[in-house]
Amino acid sequence: MKKRNTPNESSALHVNVDIKVNKALQCFVDHASLVNAETQLERIRKYLPLIRKAIDFSIYDPNESSQYFQSLAIKASGKFDSEKDKSIYRIILLAGKKWLISGAANHDVQCLMAQIRRRMYSVGMIESPDEDTLVRGNTFTASLDSDSIADECNHILLFVARSNPTLVQALVDQAQEQYDYQLSLNQPEPEARDATVDCLVELNTIPRIIIIEVMEEVTATGKHLSTVDEYLIGRAVRISRQDGQLSFVTGGNMCKL
Repeated sequence: MKKRNTPNESSALHVNVDIKVNKALQCFVDHASLVNAETQLERIRKYLPLIRKAIDFSIYDPNESSQYFQSLAIKASGKFDSEKDKSIYRIILLAGKKWLISGAANHDVQCLMAQIRRRMYSVGMIESPDEDTLVRGNTFTASLDSDSIADECNHILLFVARSNPTLVQALVDQAQEQYDYQLSLNQPEPEARDATVDCLVELNTIPRIIIIEVMEEVTATGKHLSTVDEYLIGRAVRISRQDGQLSFVTGGNMCKL
């Protein structure tokens, strides 16, 4: 039979948890700011819903929280590195971009049921929809401006490939197999690359892998941190170029990520 904590033990546990949280958040306090540390902490704590699981399950020593958040921010915002990343990643990123800007992604959106698009619209709003908005039935729709979305798609694909490559292994294998096949036809490298990109777009490989593999991991991890959780934290954290100070993206800008 599991022993229950006494009121005093529960109170001590909550105090210890709060101490850990406050220590972990210290890396976001700018001690050079004119705003006092307590006021800064009060603002920073508003981001706890985003980072609480990281503090509870991924940061074992709160004194090392700065390195943890900095690492996620760097991985989530990095660009393709020909020296560190697999060369096939470049082709996958090109396919992700073409899927979005060619109109293929818009076609996929238009094929979604209206009910699903309404739910997506509600999730994407900065503020919760009011009754008038719900009555109007506004929905998530196709977009003519996909460049910024394409950049974000590349960020998440690279982040997943670097942090949890098993989630996109099927995508990597399919891209490599198709690329090797194109090269076997004695095509020059640029033509083989473009043909592989076209194939990945036509087969809807990018959204299929992201939805089936990456998003399913979110539900499978339960209370623990998923790769998507880590990605969202990484994209929400900013590192000052001047002094390396960590901060959070403002709420409105975060919704645009």
